[in-house]
This record gives sequence, C-alpha cells and structure tokens, in this order.
Amino acid sequence: MEITLKLFGSYRRFLPANGDGHARELVVPPGASVGHVLACFDVPTEGAVILVNGRTAALDRKLDEHDVLAAFPALAGG
Repeated sequence: MEITLKLFGSYRRFLPANGDGHARELVVPPGASVGHVLACFDVPTEGAVILVNGRTAALDRKLDEHDVLAAFPALAGG
C-alpha cells in the first residue's frame, strides 16, 4: 500500500534519496505500523512528535492506504 512519509527539521536526513523536499511516497506492507516505517529509515522516535494525517499517533498505530505519516524532533523553548 502507498503512504507519504514527511520528515522535518533534523529528521530530513533520514529520508530516502528519491524525491524532493521533505516528503516521499512509499510502498509499505499492508498492516505496517508507524514504528515499523520509522525504524526502516532509522528515524529516532524517542522524544519525537509523530502525526498520522495531522493527528498525534502512537508507534503501534497501523497505517492505511494513502495515510500521511509525519515526524519531527521535539522542540524546546524557554
């Protein structure tokens, strides 16, 4: 099934080489989880902000066809 992976900030370096910018179309196995996809690209998940279709998502959330998975490192401010 096809999904879109978007990585922001310092996570952009983990994207596969094909494509432009911060997003890539990917083909993943049916039933793949958020954690599985991020692990395939060595994206750190500790402290990450992870969204599926614009909503916060857990690593065990199963992805559906055409989902948009986005991740970025947590930001700190003061």
